[in-house]
Amino acid sequence: MTKIKDVRRQFYSNYVKKAEEFYDTMETAFQKQHWDVCVSSAVHTVISILDAIAVQQLGKRSSSQNHLQAVLLLNDIKTHDENRKSNLKNGVMELINLKTPSEYGEKLMSRAEAKKAMDICEKVYTFIVGEIKKGEI
Repeated sequence: MTKIKDVRRQFYSNYVKKAEEFYDTMETAFQKQHWDVCVSSAVHTVISILDAIAVQQLGKRSSSQNHLQAVLLLNDIKTHDENRKSNLKNGVMELINLKTPSEYGEKLMSRAEAKKAMDICEKVYTFIVGEIKKGEI
């Protein structure tokens, strides 16, 4: 079941700020070879930036414990490049599926997993931030 929370649109910038902070933490963690924190921060960056655009455009965000629900809201968000948005969705789902293993799993994340998470995060983050800025005009 999808849980959707109404949020006043003016608060989208708070989610952008959260995404920026997680993004910075991701980069720092990678430099320090803290692979689990890097992956977890990449996941939280993407969740926060998806919340930001959903709040900006729809006045809503997912409040489900299943973060894949945030991807469902992405379907309702109109972008200037729908093909690119569609292509990024698989990466978002792959990244979100790393949340539990990186935060609670017995196995530690590897450098390769952290690098892949960062690459996906960067693509999604850059695209969504660009869309948010276009919506501010």
